[in-house]
Amino acid sequence: MTINIRPPTGPTASPQGRDVPIVAELREVSKSYGAANNRVMALDRLSLKVVQGEYLAVMGASGSGKSTAMNILGCLDQPSGGEYWLENCLTAGLGDDQLADLRNRKLGFVFQQFYLLRELTALENVMLPMAYAGVSRGLQRQRAEAALVRVGLGERLHNRPNQLSGGQQQRVAIARAIINRPVLLLADEPTGALDSNTSNEVMDLFGELHREGMTVILVTHEHDVAARAEKILHFADGRIQEASTPASLSPATAAAGGPSWGTHPSPVAVPSPSPRPDQATPILPGSSVTVQDPCSIYRGYTGIVQRISGRRAAVLFEGGNWDKLVTLQLSQLRGR
Repeated sequence: MTINIRPPTGPTASPQGRDVPIVAELREVSKSYGAANNRVMALDRLSLKVVQGEYLAVMGASGSGKSTAMNILGCLDQPSGGEYWLENCLTAGLGDDQLADLRNRKLGFVFQQFYLLRELTALENVMLPMAYAGVSRGLQRQRAEAALVRVGLGERLHNRPNQLSGGQQQRVAIARAIINRPVLLLADEPTGALDSNTSNEVMDLFGELHREGMTVILVTHEHDVAARAEKILHFADGRIQEASTPASLSPATAAAGGPSWGTHPSPVAVPSPSPRPDQATPILPGSSVTVQDPCSIYRGYTGIVQRISGRRAAVLFEGGNWDKLVTLQLSQLRGR
């Protein structure tokens, strides 16, 4: 596997003069469907930079390309042309497992439909993404309880979805979306199934998360919902035709001491190159290795190789309260 690391384009300057890391970047992205004689161009050389702490609303008619753009930003689809960088990771060429790792570790999703597992409690639904990330059961519960308290559901931990109102179910979905502290929260019509009062409550919550440092991109057809964002991107014909600022919007203020959410490091400098093959430490069973792939959920982890089969190695990671055996490509590892 080729490891693609963001070139040193540098951070983006904020209006306050501070350098702000780029969270996501679409570079001349195109997406087409269908055969050559009947091709539909959903995105046409779309470019977009999203910096840490931004709050963007996306609007546009059906077929404008906004849903396709969100699917690519969410690593649910790949572009036909151009590049998508999520932090310092180029998503092109990543396998299904690597894309799943990126979605679980770096992205949060909120949809119009809540997609809660009906047989699980609110607490168990929120714990689920952490189980896939290898978090210990005790820490899962601790963090899930804190997230549900954060969204105002501290007294509903053990209720199942059919015991919750629509607004409460959406709050559970938001807690689930932020539980792994994503660098980017993607919301697709999050108020579409809610009444106006409940919609306002949910949008108040998005505003609070943004003020705490969360980076948010929200798709909506409702102008009053879009007006809650810092900037509105108007899509048409697969491109951003206009970017406007809600007239009533006050300037965004950065949280003192950095954000509470989305605090994964966002390096912009190119990491030191890996040793040349003739200088690299051989990787053998029993070797100590470090995961060097910037697109892996285990990046920076150190473990012991248990066995090698072809170009893959089974590596045991040991933590203070968990052990995990993971199969990785040899190209993702560096001997120590």
